[in-house]
Amino acid sequence: MTAVLPFRLKAATETQVAPWHTRIVSYRIHGLMRVEDARLVLQWSGASEVIETKGTGTRVKEETLPVRTVTLPVTRVAQLALEGRWWRWRVVLRATDLAAIAEVPGARDGALTLWITRRDREIAAELITNLEIQQADAALAAAEEPPPLPPETS
Repeated sequence: MTAVLPFRLKAATETQVAPWHTRIVSYRIHGLMRVEDARLVLQWSGASEVIETKGTGTRVKEETLPVRTVTLPVTRVAQLALEGRWWRWRVVLRATDLAAIAEVPGARDGALTLWITRRDREIAAELITNLEIQQADAALAAAEEPPPLPPETS
């Protein structure tokens, strides 16, 4: 059975201020992470709360965010680590290049922090182990491939 890890993402609040107009957008994002077929799959969705003030009136609305998915080959994952103590547990994902996880909210400098609940620590540890096994299998398969032949010269 594939381990599926629920997580939360922390995305920055956006604030726009102009004369007689203020707009504040905050996000609540949740998702799932799993390893399947030598790939790490991140899927997330959530909601945004928009608070707009124009003159003396204020309007608050909530918008649902669409489900998004990022799939990484295990060879593009530099590190997946479980960190934290007591109540503040997280999984830190570091990619081998900046573009790999750039579209995920909260990603910065090729790294992403996935906040998890304390009860999901064992699922996170199992998922990390599965990823490391997939990475070892990919490295072994690459090492067993015969070297490419030199180009023919005429």
